[in-house]
Amino acid sequence: MNTEEFLLALGLVEDGSAWRRETDGGMRGETAEAALIAMKGEIVRMAFEPGIDEPLSMKQAMEALRLISELEKR
Repeated sequence: MNTEEFLLALGLVEDGSAWRRETDGGMRGETAEAALIAMKGEIVRMAFEPGIDEPLSMKQAMEALRLISELEKR
């Protein structure tokens, strides 16, 4: 999955110049990369404390964390 696919799976939508949470409209980042990094805490929880109704599987969450790590190094 790429950055945008992860964000869509997490329930974020691109709204003009920002990525927002679809449920409450809260802005998560101006770019896809910034929004994914902003979601890091929730993704860590999904990776290590998976629930039944999580938007990402444990494997997908770990993949997202690897991508976030690469983005943070830039």
